[in-house]
Amino acid sequence: MNQNEHANTHGGSHITVGSYLIGFALAVILTVASFVLVMSQSLTPQATVVAIALLAFIQVIVHLKFFLHLDFSEDERWNRYALYVTIFFVSVIVAGTLFVMWNIAMNMMSR
Repeated sequence: MNQNEHANTHGGSHITVGSYLIGFALAVILTVASFVLVMSQSLTPQATVVAIALLAFIQVIVHLKFFLHLDFSEDERWNRYALYVTIFFVSVIVAGTLFVMWNIAMNMMSR
């Protein structure tokens, strides 16, 4: 069995250099857009934060699709489950950190 036959037995999508280049181009465009938003100060600070958060979310999707090759096919079911568990744990850590910081701030302000 040669290498090409072995690669085709897993049923994965065909990964090409073009896919990586598209992902890289999108990542650069999103990064430059974020930089321009901050440096131009064309939006209010609150709108800038919302726009940066939206661009960051889109960039995460680009990385998952083009670099980690995560899709929603049946073959990728276990990878999807791993992603869901990771999102859950990161959410718990972030929520816990925010709760602790808020609690510390409230207790320190009363003294």
